[in-house]
Amino acid sequence: VKCWGTNLSGDVPYNSEAYLTSPSISLPALGANQVMRVRFFGWIAIDYMFDRGEFQVSKDGVNWETKAELFCIMQGGWNEYTFDISDYAGGNIFLRFMLRTDDQDYFDPPPYNMAGLYVDDIAITAIDAPAIKTTLTFSGWETQDEFASCPNIFSWKDSAFVKDNDIFSTAWGAPKEYTDYYQLRNVPRVVNGKYVLYLAETNLEVSFIDLLHLITVDHVPNMFVATDDSGNICNYLLPKQPQSATDKAGNDVLPLTRSPDDIGYRAYNGDSVVFDFSNCTIGANANLIVRATGYKTDTAAGTPTYVDRPVLQIQTKNIAGAWTTRTVFYPRMLPSVNGFDLHKFFVYDKKVRLVSVSCLTGKYHLIDYVGLALSAKQATTVTELVPLTAIRSDSTNIASLLANADGSYAQTIKGQKTRLAFDIPTQQPNTTRDFIIKSKGYFVPTGTFFFYTWDGSNWVQRDGWTAPDVGDQTRTFDLSQWLPDPSGDYKVRIWQDFMFDPAGINFAGLTRDGVKGVMSYATDLI
Repeated sequence: VKCWGTNLSGDVPYNSEAYLTSPSISLPALGANQVMRVRFFGWIAIDYMFDRGEFQVSKDGVNWETKAELFCIMQGGWNEYTFDISDYAGGNIFLRFMLRTDDQDYFDPPPYNMAGLYVDDIAITAIDAPAIKTTLTFSGWETQDEFASCPNIFSWKDSAFVKDNDIFSTAWGAPKEYTDYYQLRNVPRVVNGKYVLYLAETNLEVSFIDLLHLITVDHVPNMFVATDDSGNICNYLLPKQPQSATDKAGNDVLPLTRSPDDIGYRAYNGDSVVFDFSNCTIGANANLIVRATGYKTDTAAGTPTYVDRPVLQIQTKNIAGAWTTRTVFYPRMLPSVNGFDLHKFFVYDKKVRLVSVSCLTGKYHLIDYVGLALSAKQATTVTELVPLTAIRSDSTNIASLLANADGSYAQTIKGQKTRLAFDIPTQQPNTTRDFIIKSKGYFVPTGTFFFYTWDGSNWVQRDGWTAPDVGDQTRTFDLSQWLPDPSGDYKVRIWQDFMFDPAGINFAGLTRDGVKGVMSYATDLI
């Protein structure tokens, strides 16, 4: 007996990734009433947190579609998995199996078993399906709110690469894609005359990155720099504190926001704070400096809102005295600082309001520090660098995909790391250098629904769909080969693969020869 496995003679290590990737496979075009399916048998033994196997397909060997995620709850022998790949017929397809493990042991109860992922008996088949079609229409969602996050940049600190922060942190799904600017808290590492950073998918999402550049900012010492949401860079001395800071309930929150100490004001969805800078003389320079941390939670995360982008809206009053959003602060998982030029908006008064828009009920943004920098501008030298190389952990160089915002995306999957190398521009004499990451993209947390029919003695998996965590999604699956089942019934079992976060089914309906069926019962098996 032969098979592929992550370690045929032992356990898989912590913090590991293993890949089995096929060469390009040429698929024939389909005839009338034909469907094309891929089938394999899988066996898995891993722990129960972030460890997972994945089965993926691709048209080009670069961008991958996840067909199934395999978790520890699928342990217990060899299982057969089948998926419709008719969309790939008439072209090329690559198949890939991946196993990713984290750095911890989550076995409850023991014993420890990290034998890994094994696959066998892989086949692609063109099948003559019945002329009368029976299809399942499915609408559902999954939410991985506790663990899901966007890509993270790793910088150099104390002789090691450390997580600096996440990028395009609010780009949850393609409609929310934007160009993001983030000032590094630490610095790149210098290796062989190049700046080196790492990009890593540390949690449960798949990211699509259209651009990633490194910006160097050389400025006079003893000043700070910051960027806003559009990439405008300001430099400043120590900001002025507001004379007051009041939340919407009238509470004094100035003691919480007067220093960058990670205490701060907890701004839940809809909360606001008014900062009064009437004690300041506004001239040609008035940069609002904000330090905040996003997506914090002390309670259950609750129900996704999905409608609004999670931000801190930065508002001043207009001529009618109404609060007007001038710009936004994009929150991140770790503290970050932005600077916003508001000098032309202090016409009617000297107050600024920050309004919190959160993504999940129960989550809040921590407003840690707010001040107004009034110091004169100093000369800066700004250099934007494209990556020389960007080596993904599957050994693919994706640098060309990150060079321009042209709609050609580099895809990174759960647990994947990318080593980024940049030129080092000559630094101006007597200056200090800071670093900004410019990026554009979006991310989609995912999980898999599996669909089963009855073969007379067992429920057999017939198809699956890895759903993006961006709200309700609707898909149709051809089950004509198996319905009606040997009992003459039209029964379908739907199973969701992940055990930590909520998932939901909004609709499941069968259509037979164009006629919609009437559901007689639906039973929750939990």
